[in-house]
Amino acid sequence: MTACAYDWRQLPTEEWAEKCRGYIEKMVKTSGKKAIFIGHSMGGPYSYYVLRTAPSGWVEKYIHRYITPSPAWLGAPAGFVSVFNGLSNEFPPALGDYFAPMARNIPALWFLFPWSDAYKDIPAVKTPKNTYYWNEIVKILTMLGIEQADLKLKSVLDVFSRLNSYEEMPNVPMITTFATDLKTAYTYVFKEELTKQDPMGKWMQPKEELYGAGDATVPDFSLKYATDKWMKKYPHRNITYVDASGIDHSNIVLTDKFFNMILDEAFHDY
Repeated sequence: MTACAYDWRQLPTEEWAEKCRGYIEKMVKTSGKKAIFIGHSMGGPYSYYVLRTAPSGWVEKYIHRYITPSPAWLGAPAGFVSVFNGLSNEFPPALGDYFAPMARNIPALWFLFPWSDAYKDIPAVKTPKNTYYWNEIVKILTMLGIEQADLKLKSVLDVFSRLNSYEEMPNVPMITTFATDLKTAYTYVFKEELTKQDPMGKWMQPKEELYGAGDATVPDFSLKYATDKWMKKYPHRNITYVDASGIDHSNIVLTDKFFNMILDEAFHDY
């Protein structure tokens, strides 16, 4: 087992995807076995990008199984709240304060903002007087003082246009696994109205969260989006869903259940 590493601060490029495929080709040549390709969280969309931009026939030649534990296909509210607290509430506030100004300018984190079309009916931010929805995310960012938020977000999504709304499933057996039974933040509640913030300073923090279903980080409909689409579009393709109830987003790849799933589902005919 090894990693096809990427800089999570940067958006994927065709040059990076080509290097990743070259790395996989070397592994396959050395081992004599096709690769099992795993993409966790943001790695779901990123790994899909690698497969989606591959030359015709490449996936079938080099990939044995494609596995997506807790994929953030359509982003997550947790990606957006990083502009407020930097990393997450799990880390010391001082570390979040240090990281937050960078988070406001990291393109890949902007991709993890909730995709407005999918989240449009879900409130993003509630204040004492107003409710803002996820399809108003540019308005929210602009109010907070981020300049050219519309152009920045568009440039991010333009890069991911190669994902083609996940219409095409890679032609290889696939396994996906995630929980949908854990409290997951959908909406952030502030005790004050949104005002312009210092882009390099400490921002106001949400005081409460409103929850829905998911894996404690990514909402259930984002986790299921691509594979639900592919199961309907390709009823004869080999797609396996392994239930991971009770296992949260970050810990899913650290559990015995996940590794046993890899052994049972991915290697049984390897």
